[in-house]
Amino acid sequence: MFAKTFRNSLLASSLLIGASLLVGPAAMAEDDPLSVDSGDDVTGVVHLINEITFAPAAPTPIVADAGATGFVMGELSLRNNHVNGWTLSVVSNNGGELQNGSHAIEYTAVTAAAVAGETTNSSVDPATGGNLIVADYTAAVAAGVNEVQVTANIASGQHVPAGEYTDTLTFTLESVN
Repeated sequence: MFAKTFRNSLLASSLLIGASLLVGPAAMAEDDPLSVDSGDDVTGVVHLINEITFAPAAPTPIVADAGATGFVMGELSLRNNHVNGWTLSVVSNNGGELQNGSHAIEYTAVTAAAVAGETTNSSVDPATGGNLIVADYTAAVAAGVNEVQVTANIASGQHVPAGEYTDTLTFTLESVN
């Protein structure tokens, strides 16, 4: 009798443990965080880039009698990624004159080469300054452009003593609001 009772108890225990194992994984799935749905968004931020540098050209000979159309002043590198585009303005610190002491060589019509084929440019009187380029957003400018040539016109007939004549150009790159 003892053996029969022990066998029945062992059989009942085996059935109870087996049932627990069958129910256990299904019950645990409800608590599994990997099976929970979520509606969270993933976002990223692109920060505004607004950078400009100007590299003046090496001193270039000016022939006073001949003047110069398209006299190279230097090169710009710029980068802007504003969605509404950007403007580039320029003004001369010496009112449109290359100076050497009390002597000066006047220049006019500062221009810049088109940037990334997407810009409009105009000539600017360096004495008063103004917008040199007005542009819409382009991926090329957002990535950065280099070697944008800046030129000016020097009228003929300006007879001045030999020497190095200088001016400072101030370029301002602004995002359009």
